[in-house]
Amino acid sequence: MVNLKRTGRLIAKRRKEMNLTLPQLAELLHVSPKEVSVWEEGTLFPDFSSERMIYKVMGLNPVEILTGAEMNDEKLKNDISAYLKKVDLDYSGGNEAYLNET
Repeated sequence: MVNLKRTGRLIAKRRKEMNLTLPQLAELLHVSPKEVSVWEEGTLFPDFSSERMIYKVMGLNPVEILTGAEMNDEKLKNDISAYLKKVDLDYSGGNEAYLNET
């Protein structure tokens, strides 16, 4: 079940663990600071492309973003990571350089 408040707290927690200000994280995610702010407040949920960037920059996978809870099962996290990489490769037509651009 999606819980906007929990997701917001998780994003804020990870941002602080990374020692990033809200504007710094926004720049890394290619969104406005206001957008990050509404996520962290639990007012709005990140869109699909933002979820992808949150995963790439912050290491929070879509399951963690949807549930607002960090996963403790490393095997499952690795499986999700492998699947997301495969999806990115399929999307890029097998162009590994694309993965480094996004």
